[in-house]
Amino acid sequence: MMTGVEARGLKDWPKMFEAEYSFAKVSVGVAVCALIMAGGALGEKKNWSRGARAGVVPAVMLLAIVLFYAAKLSIGFSLDDARKHGWVGETPPPLSASGEKAGWRGIPMLAPWQLYFPETGAGAVFANVMRVLPRVLPSWLAMVAVVAFSSSLDVAAIEMELGRPLDYDSELQTVGLGNLASGLLGGFSGSYIFSQTILNMRSGVADRTSGLVVFLLELLLVLACPAPPTAFVPTGAFGGLLLLIAASLVTEWLPPPPPPPPFFLLA
Repeated sequence: MMTGVEARGLKDWPKMFEAEYSFAKVSVGVAVCALIMAGGALGEKKNWSRGARAGVVPAVMLLAIVLFYAAKLSIGFSLDDARKHGWVGETPPPLSASGEKAGWRGIPMLAPWQLYFPETGAGAVFANVMRVLPRVLPSWLAMVAVVAFSSSLDVAAIEMELGRPLDYDSELQTVGLGNLASGLLGGFSGSYIFSQTILNMRSGVADRTSGLVVFLLELLLVLACPAPPTAFVPTGAFGGLLLLIAASLVTEWLPPPPPPPPFFLLA
C-alpha cells in the first residue's frame, strides 16, 4: 500500500523498492508506526488517562498529514504531482458524458433499487440470476465455508483476549445476517474486524459506542464526501496503521524472551 506495488508473493518484494520514491514512502509508514508505538508505550509508562491514550493514533495521523502538506508546499509539489508519483491515492473519474455520477459515489450499492428494478424490468433481473446461478453456486458455497471458518478464527482471537468463551452460534448468526444484508444491497461478503474489536477492548471501550461512531462516520464519508480520503491523505499514513496491526499480531504470538543467566554463570 505504501509503494503502490501489488505483491503477491516473496518474489514480488524487490519490486516494491524499485518503484519511484519507494524508500521514502516506506519510511513514512515506518515512522507513523514507530510514533504510535512510542506514544502508546509512553502513555502506559506515565499512566495517561484512557482518553489520552486513545488520542495517540489520531494525533499521529494528523501530524503525518500536516507534515506531508507542509513538505509539499515547501518544495513546490502540487497535489496532482503527489498523485502522479503515488504519494496519495487517485481521485474518482469525473462525471460521464450523460451527466451521471461515476466512480466514488456513482456505484450501484448507493442505489440498490437499481439492482432489482432496472430499466429493462424485474423479469430481466430474474432471468439473468437463473442464468448465472449454476455457474456461481459452487463459488458461493465455498465463500460461505471460508467466511464461516475465518469468522471462527476471529471469534477465537476475541475469546483469547477476553479470557472467556463466546456463543459461537450467536456470533456466526450475526455474521450471516450481516452478509445477507450486504449482498442484498450490492455489497461484498466479509467477517469480523477482530483487530478493531481487540483495539477497542484494550482502549477500555467495552460497549457499542465505538461501532455506532464508526457507522455514522462511514455513512457521512460515503454520502457527503466528494472523494475518498485516500485521495488526500498520504498512503504512508495508512500503511503505517497496517504495519502497526501486523507488528502487534506478530509480537502477540512471539514466545517470551528467556530469563537472564544466573550471575555465577556470567562470572
